Amino acid sequence: MAADNIRFDQVWDFNRWAGVEAQHPFVSSFTHPDGKKCRPYRQYYNIFALVLMKGWAGDILYGGTKYDYDAGTLIFASPGQVTDFRYMKEDYVPKGRVLLWHPDFIAGTSLATKMHLFSYFGYNVREALRPNERELTIISQLLDNIEEIVEQPRTENGDRLLLANIELMLTYCLHFYERQFNAHKLENNALLSKLEALVNGYLSSDRPKTEGLLSVNFCAEELNLSSNYFSDLVRIATGQPALKYIHEKLIEFAKYRLADSDKNINEVAYSLGFDYPQHFTRFFKKMVGCSPSEYRQSIR
Repeated sequence: MAADNIRFDQVWDFNRWAGVEAQHPFVSSFTHPDGKKCRPYRQYYNIFALVLMKGWAGDILYGGTKYDYDAGTLIFASPGQVTDFRYMKEDYVPKGRVLLWHPDFIAGTSLATKMHLFSYFGYNVREALRPNERELTIISQLLDNIEEIVEQPRTENGDRLLLANIELMLTYCLHFYERQFNAHKLENNALLSKLEALVNGYLSSDRPKTEGLLSVNFCAEELNLSSNYFSDLVRIATGQPALKYIHEKLIEFAKYRLADSDKNINEVAYSLGFDYPQHFTRFFKKMVGCSPSEYRQSIR
């Protein structure tokens, strides 16, 4: 059955779709109404959303790929995202809690300047947060706090409390994701081994000459991960940013090729994916502290 197309440009668009009265123009928090049936649908977001799914059976399609999800799963959406929900049967009754806020609500606040820290808004659905029981209790309490404030007449201090609770919720989720990364060390170590093989294989081949410099996006796509999730996984597992990891690999291969006297500096640059040798020279000097020519002379 074809999915319905639903746009959420304002928080009240989501409330209207869910059959819940909107009580604040920019923020909404509610439990999905019992008995509210949903057809398969495709969501277009122009608002921020945090959805705690509980016993919501079915599939989510993201980027054309199907993913299953469990009860007690947190999914995050931000303006510009699109997500497909396909249920096992028509008119399924979902259960869960929802927190929504419009970008205008946080515009000009300290939270707006921190949103880049919450990189999980760029994760794939299959990279969703799966909180444990203790974490679910904290999340539920914060949602209770926000829901209670939203249900009261709007005031300036009420908006301050909403901002504070939303930021606290997002910070807790960042903390819980770190726990989730650490809880899957074996799985993450296997991914890092795949990354090592991917990077070494790419730089050892002729692909850089035709496909260009190795990038975070390329590595993430090859490993079937979102770039945000990939970056956070590498940072937490290795203690350094993913881009730095890639740059260090580039330098490792550059040094190896500079040791080969049969290749001139331009050939080394092109073999690593640099379009212009001068870019390679600047990059090498920034990373190593000397130019490629100076490095080559130092090892002879």
